[in-house]
Amino acid sequence: MLLNGIFVPVITPFQADQKVDPGLLKENIQKLNLTGVSGYMPLGSNGEFAYISDDEALDILNVVKKTAGKNKLVFAGTGRESVKNTVEFSKKAEEIGVDAVFVLTPHYFPKQMSSEVLEKYYREVAEKISVPVILYSAPGYASGVNIEPELMARLAGISNISGMKDTSSKPVNEYASMLPERKDFSLLAGTMDKFYEGILSGATGGVLSSANYIPEICCSLYELLVKGKIDKARELHRRLCGLAKKTTAQYGVAGVKAAMNIFGYSCGVPRRPLQEVTGMALYEMTWNLKSGVEEINNFIKE
Repeated sequence: MLLNGIFVPVITPFQADQKVDPGLLKENIQKLNLTGVSGYMPLGSNGEFAYISDDEALDILNVVKKTAGKNKLVFAGTGRESVKNTVEFSKKAEEIGVDAVFVLTPHYFPKQMSSEVLEKYYREVAEKISVPVILYSAPGYASGVNIEPELMARLAGISNISGMKDTSSKPVNEYASMLPERKDFSLLAGTMDKFYEGILSGATGGVLSSANYIPEICCSLYELLVKGKIDKARELHRRLCGLAKKTTAQYGVAGVKAAMNIFGYSCGVPRRPLQEVTGMALYEMTWNLKSGVEEINNFIKE
């Protein structure tokens, strides 16, 4: 399975009473189906997976899978702290029909999560499930536990491990230099700030929170890079990173939801203890996003 293009780290809409809102989720996926994104990755950090029960997670997967366009891939976040629970939940995701699972590093006991322990964890998971496994390295959400480039290279020797989403603080080229010869292993940049260098270094795509609210602009950046229009891509990337720093990056998931609401999607509220973006902060975000996106769209058309 090749992981090419832009993937959306799907948000989870919650009602004011904190219940998951499947209707809003369906509406958002229907709108995203009309864009050039390659697929959807629900139950990641943008989906507030740490605050969601397994039953809720399966309901979310069902909505995304049933609503996703026929040409869109669906990858489910299924990482749990133990091999047993990860395998069991991954098999439930398999039954729903997801195309792959992405598995965050276990991290409750970070001092014990050596490269050797992580290698055994991912090997056993990959051997016990049928759908492809995508490694998910996000130390910022995993007590600092990271998949090092050398470990990625060893795990890439397992046929059922198809790629890695890199949301670490390491330079992308450290991972790209360790990519295996097999052509069906893909590296995905997990943040906007790593995306430009990532594609130039050998990554095949990205999982970008911005794709939730400006998916076509993210796809334009990817297209510029694959077409070799490097100078324009560099400038577009610079503008997108600057826009994020002034807006959504300050507020995390709540900022992404606020941005989606500003651009016509329906996201409800974050699940507490996360707080909504309101008041002057929301006013400033709205102004910066709308003016910034207008300028970026004009730049793309030049």
